[in-house]
Amino acid sequence: MHHKRRRLNSTDSQDDKNGKKEGELKYTTGKAKRNAIKQDFYMFQKKLVMKSELEKLREGFEADRKRLDKALRKDETKRTTRKSLI
Repeated sequence: MHHKRRRLNSTDSQDDKNGKKEGELKYTTGKAKRNAIKQDFYMFQKKLVMKSELEKLREGFEADRKRLDKALRKDETKRTTRKSLI
């Protein structure tokens, strides 16, 4: 029977939750390492989506601001035209 090889890695901040001391070494399997890489990748994807959504919101706000400025200028020109007629 062939056993999987385990790798020795240095600890991270999560070890404190498990009761291990900082600086203590832990064993991780290849599967655990792949899962950690997947989680990092998924976090990257989430951050990328959030950035793109934020950019869309900013573009929408900018378009709304331009429309509002245009409407306010149009309203001001109507007011000044009425005053000049009186």
